[in-house]
Amino acid sequence: MEDPITRFYKCRKTCCEMLEDRGYVITPREKLENFATFKEQFEENEKLRSRMTIITSHKNDESNKIIVYFADETKKTGVKPLRELTEKMDEKSIQRAILVTQNTLTPFARDAIKEAAPRHIIENFLDTELLVNITKHELVPRHIPLTSDEKRNLLQRYKIKENKLPRIQDVDPVCRYFGLAKGQVKKKKKKKKKKEGKGCYNGRKNSFSPYTVALLIICFIPHLHHIFCTPSCSISQVVKIIRPSETAGRYVTYRLVV
Repeated sequence: MEDPITRFYKCRKTCCEMLEDRGYVITPREKLENFATFKEQFEENEKLRSRMTIITSHKNDESNKIIVYFADETKKTGVKPLRELTEKMDEKSIQRAILVTQNTLTPFARDAIKEAAPRHIIENFLDTELLVNITKHELVPRHIPLTSDEKRNLLQRYKIKENKLPRIQDVDPVCRYFGLAKGQVKKKKKKKKKKEGKGCYNGRKNSFSPYTVALLIICFIPHLHHIFCTPSCSISQVVKIIRPSETAGRYVTYRLVV
């Protein structure tokens, strides 16, 4: 069985990478990339995970803060760590948080997270979900969340409406990694061997027939949870996904998070 300190080190390292990919600033001191340095600091904090908290701001907005809180409980996590977390959030004027637990949440804790929103937006990850960075796996395509302007340009470029985009659920592991909310679109790309492909919805620069849309969904939705539906979203979010291809090279698709 893996050493608990090594396990926590990997988990915290992935958290730092996840924050950077979301656009937050992580200093070398916060990263603690050197295992010996991490272990020394962890032992100085009496091996309490809750004392290894990460607090940082977004690179484009210092007021946009986030906190990563590591719960000490080895069994199911109840409302006590949540209470401690929300107190820290109020103290530091932080709205968004990531709660990392070693075990699942109790039903009361899950309800508490729902009730805390929108004042406190809390995401929950298990240690086992953060031991490796899922976005670095060779089978996972590159995901690029689009800004509001990029999303608007995308829809104008292909003369389509938001409800014509294929869907992906917000519980998808990569969507959770980027903290994508319902209504966000992502773009998929495939790497070409001979020439670079263009970012596209179906490989064409025109509008799409129902047949084309259906064919795209059948060919490029690898999992059943990537469904095609039309939810109502107040804030639409789009993501670009880059996929490698043995024949076509690099291919780009877009997904709306639901």
